[in-house]
Order: sequence, then structure tokens, then C-alpha cells
Amino acid sequence: MSNNLVRLRYDSSIGSENVTQLTAGRHDLTVQINTKPLPHSLNCARKRHGDFMTDTSTPLSTPTPDFDFTCPLALAEEILPVIGRLIRDDDDGDAYRSVASLWCLFERSILQTYAGGRYLLQTEGPQQRVGGFEFAMGSEIMGPLGWARLDPVETAALVAEIKRQIDDVIADWCARNPKAQGKRKPVDRECDDVAAVKKMTAWVAPLRRDVEASNVH
Repeated sequence: MSNNLVRLRYDSSIGSENVTQLTAGRHDLTVQINTKPLPHSLNCARKRHGDFMTDTSTPLSTPTPDFDFTCPLALAEEILPVIGRLIRDDDDGDAYRSVASLWCLFERSILQTYAGGRYLLQTEGPQQRVGGFEFAMGSEIMGPLGWARLDPVETAALVAEIKRQIDDVIADWCARNPKAQGKRKPVDRECDDVAAVKKMTAWVAPLRRDVEASNVH
């Protein structure tokens, strides 16, 4: 093994919080990554029946496999948290993989994805710096009319316009909502995830009653 490579051993039995310790030997790192399942209280209202959530006692998590791989030593600490999230066998793992799956679809790496209801724009890497300006290598648009490929300059112009639109919409929302003020509050998964599911259920409930009433008549 060359001096700039390190063998990484992912040990799911340790179960510490994120990557809290990297014990470096001559060529090995013992990795500690959080593999705790989502809160048990979220076992309610997570299984979907049609478009609506129903109670379930199905566990949200199963044990994570152990494995070994090698990578450049300088990248190990950056890569490990990503891998730890991608291999989680729970709802969080599904969410991480749904985003990461876009990495493997096309010939170039993906820098950003801008998704609307009908159109999707993906900008492609690796990112370039030319004359003091940042450029993607290009981009692709997917939509009802098919596909369109944009060159780096066209991509930069379109992305700038999209960002302006995003800023305008969010600024308008912030102006109408006092909750936009203040510092970021960390998410308490044990409490906030349950509250989020309850909020969804309460919002869906009257719609479900309307659907059931229309089916009766």
C-alpha cells in the first residue's frame, strides 16, 4: 500500500455521534460513525397507505454492514461522513441516496440541481475558474419538450437568472413571515420529526375527508 493511501474500516458496532474519532495507525483508520436509527416514536404515521399515512410498527432501521476500502489519506475525513450517511438502512439513508443517485446518471459530475414541477436543470462539473469567473462545464435541461444542452456561458446566464428568482420569492416570503428573523435553531430529531409528521397529518386530514365524502356520493 502506498504512503498516500489509507485502509478504512467502517465499524457499525461503535455507533458514536458522526465522525468523532479517527484513530490513525501506520496505514489504517478505525472509523466511528453514528448509525443510530431514527427515534422510535416515529414508527407511527410513517407507512403510507395510498396518499395518506397510517400507523405502523415496522422498525425504521436495521443493522448497517461493516466494510473495508482504501482512499487517499487526505480525503479520508471528508469522505467518511458521506459514506456513513449513504449506507444507512433507514429513511434518512433513503433520502441521502435519492440525492446521490443523480451523481451516477450522466457522463460528467453534477454541481447543482434546480428542479421545478416540470423542468429540471443540472449543472455539470468539474467547476472551472477562468479570468476570475466561475463556470460549470455546461448543463442539461430536462422537461416536457425533451432535453437541451447548454454551454458554460449559457449555463452561467441561466443559473444567475434562476438565483435571482429564488432570491425574490424567498425575500417576499421572509417579508411576510416574522419567523424568518433570528439565528438557526438546531433540529431536535426526537421531538421535531414527530411534530413535523403531526403537522402533515393535520394538513392532509380535511382533504382526506373531502375525498371520502365525494366517494360516498
